[in-house]
Amino acid sequence: MLELTTYTELEIAHRLMTAYTQKCRSLHGHRYQVEITVTAQKLNDDGMIVDFKKLKEVVKTVLDDKWDHGSCFNIKDPLGKATAASGSERVHIIDGNPTLEWMVERWALDIQETLDKECPGVAVSMLKASETARNTVTWHASVLPGDEVQPADKDACVPLEKLAPVSSDALTPLASVSSDALTPCDEDEANPDASIYLVVFRGDYGQYSTTIRTALRGKALLQEALGAANAMIGKNATLLGITKIPG
Repeated sequence: MLELTTYTELEIAHRLMTAYTQKCRSLHGHRYQVEITVTAQKLNDDGMIVDFKKLKEVVKTVLDDKWDHGSCFNIKDPLGKATAASGSERVHIIDGNPTLEWMVERWALDIQETLDKECPGVAVSMLKASETARNTVTWHASVLPGDEVQPADKDACVPLEKLAPVSSDALTPLASVSSDALTPCDEDEANPDASIYLVVFRGDYGQYSTTIRTALRGKALLQEALGAANAMIGKNATLLGITKIPG
């Protein structure tokens, strides 16, 4: 099997939550050394797995432009909302602990989703990220092009309606967003001042969140939130909740 590897660096701030009590509970940052390896069942007409230039463009779009000089926080971490409210960009608020393990898996799946659209047949076989010279997390694909895939066990699939809701009392149900508190309006209608909103949504590979700054309200606000969600994961986003971040 032939593989092709490219590299990038990402500077990201985070802190760990839940019951974690070690020093990484304090806000800190890393310069992550990220290694992305891809493969394909056969070479393309140019004799390549994929053009290095194209792969670098995908990595820049998915990782550099969304994560470099950004931050990642647990949804229960008040510092995450405060950071977003301060006007900082590339703030990722997730329903989980923002460990390197979480980020590595997320990056691999997001790159794969973009490759599926722009370079069909090319698969991420490995993604490795180091936060120091001695600490590395590696993700390996469970299925590669050409592998025989067993059909899924239908009984093991969980219906969407039975999935656990977002675990945060701060999230406003979508029904409330389009109620009298935020009356429907034309897409161009705006509030006097722009506000920051936390948008939680589901994609093909799991649950995600992002923040938007907008003066829109009602249906226009929902359209803006859905557009931001789709831009983040590429397509097929389903809004789960949206809440205004104070500040």
